[in-house]
Amino acid sequence: EKHLRIDYSGYGDWKVLDVVNNNPYLETSLVEVPNSYGRKSYDLAVRLKSDAPQGIIRDELMLRTNDSRGVEMPVTVEGRVLSEVTVSPTPLLLGSVHPGQTITKKLIVRGTAPFRITNIDCGDDCFNFELSEASKPLHLVPVTFVAGDKPGKVSAKIRLKTDLESGYSPEIVAHAQILPANQ
Repeated sequence: EKHLRIDYSGYGDWKVLDVVNNNPYLETSLVEVPNSYGRKSYDLAVRLKSDAPQGIIRDELMLRTNDSRGVEMPVTVEGRVLSEVTVSPTPLLLGSVHPGQTITKKLIVRGTAPFRITNIDCGDDCFNFELSEASKPLHLVPVTFVAGDKPGKVSAKIRLKTDLESGYSPEIVAHAQILPANQ
């Protein structure tokens, strides 16, 4: 939550009538703050909702006033929503492999606080994962892929389960290209 104080020191009965917010992940509240010397002041609170997706937020709120010269005032809202656990690289690119070839890459799993990875699942037997029992803020997870015999693209969704109270389960996608046997 962030607060912005809006002060007006002009003539007349100037007021902020409304806050126009078109972003479903932001909540706003506007409270008039007592002031003196003919000034009007407001406290604008902007809160990020808990279901906001990870990524960059760049948006604009509009303050509607009763001022006939400038009815609306824009307020820019910018930020970056971080999840409590991030996984990189995303996507996990395994490259081109021959049938039966094994390739191992590492996932970097970073949290805002120490945590354990309790399970990793992708629903595909050609992937194996090495898990640590330790609770720590940074995990390097070896991912081993064993290419099957059928040539073509392989894509698998990898889902990590953690011991975090929120139950947050990050997902990434892994991609590989299995070459024909004669290449």
